[in-house]
Amino acid sequence: MNESVAVEVPTTTVRTATEVQKLRAPAKPPRNPLSEYELAFVARTFAAREAKSLTQDKLAAQLCGVSRGTYKQYETRNPLPHHLSDDFLRETGVSWEYLFTGRGKGPDWRIRLQILIERQNVKLSA
Repeated sequence: MNESVAVEVPTTTVRTATEVQKLRAPAKPPRNPLSEYELAFVARTFAAREAKSLTQDKLAAQLCGVSRGTYKQYETRNPLPHHLSDDFLRETGVSWEYLFTGRGKGPDWRIRLQILIERQNVKLSA
């Protein structure tokens, strides 16, 4: 008699150390969306750099040597820290009033604000 018998063989999953660490790490809490003021501030930061035709790399280096990745956050999700404001204003040529309120000397930033709002799916009051 030649009967074949099905046998289940347990398999193991091989994981990298990084995968294991991610499985053990607690889930990150969801990030709070930026406030209307923060979104506008971030939009003005982007607009000021673009108006001067500066790259993120070049401006990051001129702001006390911050990395490009750190600087990129200032244009997408974290307002520029105040201790970098003076250097930023000098390099971009915008005024304090523009950067902090949207009024004064500086480029139009409202288009960038719309892009940020759409990316974050944030509904702001008019």
